[in-house]
Amino acid sequence: EAESEAPAEEKGAAPTKTDVRAVALKLSKAGKSDVLKEIFAKFGAEKLSDVKEEQYADLMKELNAVG
Repeated sequence: EAESEAPAEEKGAAPTKTDVRAVALKLSKAGKSDVLKEIFAKFGAEKLSDVKEEQYADLMKELNAVG
C-alpha cells in the first residue's frame, strides 16, 4: 500500500544528513563558518557528523534561521 508512508509525511519527514549538509554547506560558502560552529556547539558538536540524527530537525531550524 502506498498510503502506509502517509503518516510520516504528514508530520513532515525528518531531515536527513544530506539535507542538513546541503544547508550547512550553503552557509559555509556564504562565509558564515563562525555561525555554523556556534550552532553546532549548541548541539554539543564540532561538525555535522557529531550531531545525533534525532537532533537534525532542530539543527535545520537553527541553520534556516541564519540562512
